[in-house]
Amino acid sequence: MRRIKGQISVFLALVFLLVAALIAVTLESARASCLDYLAEQAASSAADSVFAAYDSDLLKDFGLLAVRGRRGNTLTWTAEAERFARAYLQPADGMVKRGDRVGLSSLAVRAEDSVFLTEDNGRIFADAVLDHMKSAGIGQILHDMLERIGLFDEDGAASFSGTLQNFLGSDEYSLGDILGNYGDLKHKAEELIQAAQETAAGGEGSSGSNGGEEGGTAAAPDLSHVNFSELLEELKQIRDGGILGAVTGTSSISALSWTDPERPSLLTAEEKNLHSGTAQADFSFDETLLLGEFLMERMSCFTEERGRGHRYEAEYVITGKSTEREALAAVAGDLMLIRTGLNFAYLCTDSEKLAAAEALALTVMAALAVPQLAGVFKWILIAAWAAAESVVDLRALFQGKRVVLWKSRTSWKLSALSLGGAGEEASGFTVGLGYRDYLRLLFYLKSGPKTAYRMMDVIQAREKTLQSDFRLREYMVGARLKMTAVTVTMYLQFPAFRRLSGAGFGRQYTKTAVCGY
Repeated sequence: MRRIKGQISVFLALVFLLVAALIAVTLESARASCLDYLAEQAASSAADSVFAAYDSDLLKDFGLLAVRGRRGNTLTWTAEAERFARAYLQPADGMVKRGDRVGLSSLAVRAEDSVFLTEDNGRIFADAVLDHMKSAGIGQILHDMLERIGLFDEDGAASFSGTLQNFLGSDEYSLGDILGNYGDLKHKAEELIQAAQETAAGGEGSSGSNGGEEGGTAAAPDLSHVNFSELLEELKQIRDGGILGAVTGTSSISALSWTDPERPSLLTAEEKNLHSGTAQADFSFDETLLLGEFLMERMSCFTEERGRGHRYEAEYVITGKSTEREALAAVAGDLMLIRTGLNFAYLCTDSEKLAAAEALALTVMAALAVPQLAGVFKWILIAAWAAAESVVDLRALFQGKRVVLWKSRTSWKLSALSLGGAGEEASGFTVGLGYRDYLRLLFYLKSGPKTAYRMMDVIQAREKTLQSDFRLREYMVGARLKMTAVTVTMYLQFPAFRRLSGAGFGRQYTKTAVCGY
């Protein structure tokens, strides 16, 4: 058999090629494992870096962590994530240069999901607020607030709120109903005063003959200090002109309006419903308390201005009125209903005041020759007295003073059925609830997705004073990205190695990362 020259060299060359390919494949496999881990770290780092760029003004003003993730309807955070990932994977001197052990050929980052503050019907925003409030150590604040109101557990609070909701929502009770009859009685009141004065001058009593049926033995009160005509006229003016002017006095009322056409509360139902079911908040009792504390802690109201822009932010959140005057008037009306109901309930338990009202009613009806209506007129007098006391209460509240939730003989202000001198009597109390505490009650009665979006309106209006293009709907609190990186081979550069190993010219790495606040 003829031997071919160089066959041993060829054999050794083939063996060397195989051995070199094996070594190259081994090294490339080890490198691929390292790059797989590196790609995973790059994706996670990119997501973390995006959310590290939170809006510092939003955090300072409202304690909320959120990052701007889009401009209009265009996502911008993916470009930022790609920039961070590229900086992590690729050295500054470029691809496949000295010191580059990655060999990045291409990189792409796309968004698989983006969760924005204004989605899930306000619950994502509520989650962000609750996270902030739970970390703020406000447990003692809530306890103190409940102690002032007289509530210490959820059942008691729910019962109390249910009573107020029924009172405010009933068609039977409204400010117009409570005050509407008083103006019609003005003429009769004038006749009453004249008849009572004539009776007093003649030394004749007019209340004894009908006192037995009503169970009252109280003597007719001294009517010389009772200006019932003035009371009816003032209550009629309140009914016709609104309660606001009567309780704010000389304080200037803001004329600002909520006119931003891009405010979150005007988003479509479809936009609000995005990512429905993502958040955990459900506006339960304890969550509502925390949201109320956030409202009082961060937003302005009539008695305390905070921040910039609108003056009655809390009132707007509670009522949703488009102007600040309307919002303040609506709050005043609700407070008038609450105080009138509570004051009326107290009068029904005070035997002395009931006897005085009964004696006055008997005197009035006897003077008008209709004593059979004394029982009905007695309750009209009590309602008028409760409403007049409520006006005094509201004047104190709007002056930043306190008013006890449940009155007593010592805390009752009006000693007679008259609003005369009520301005001087609006001295408030050392204990009780202030204006902001009553706003908390109103907020609890109306808390839900609508109030959450109005709070977002306030935040957007405030931040627009610093950033004219601020849009809360563009701020996100969570995202999931997908990163695809392609790297060139480093130890399989020779075509023969690529063919023997089947590795081709590069390797693709696909990684996902999730991040949020």
